[in-house]
Amino acid sequence: MGLDSVELVMGFEEAFGLAIPDRDAAQLITPRHVLEYVAARLPMAPTDGCATQRTFYALRRGLRAAGVAQVELRPATPLPMLANRWGWTVLWTRVRTTAGEPGWPEQVPWPRRGNTGPRTLAGLARYVA
Repeated sequence: MGLDSVELVMGFEEAFGLAIPDRDAAQLITPRHVLEYVAARLPMAPTDGCATQRTFYALRRGLRAAGVAQVELRPATPLPMLANRWGWTVLWTRVRTTAGEPGWPEQVPWPRRGNTGPRTLAGLARYVA
């Protein structure tokens, strides 16, 4: 094993918090070998997704259950496509109730110039999460 390989192995040890014995390091010839070796020794983390992703899907379910079916619900969907300014409070209350998420805020500001209210579904997911 050359000096470059030793430096690479030391870099892997540092980056992943592993101790790689010399006999194992000699077997790490290709990137695939390194990947499989490191993956086999790292603890598995739960893959529940991030908080905003989970919130977006819960929002989408709540919106569908609240009767918003005619609009394609994507992260970039503007909130004014879902309701107008005067209907927003009623829709948000229904979404919050039908999604079964009592921890969500009771009110979400309507998006308009000068306030920090969310403007899209992605923004709403971040706001709620």
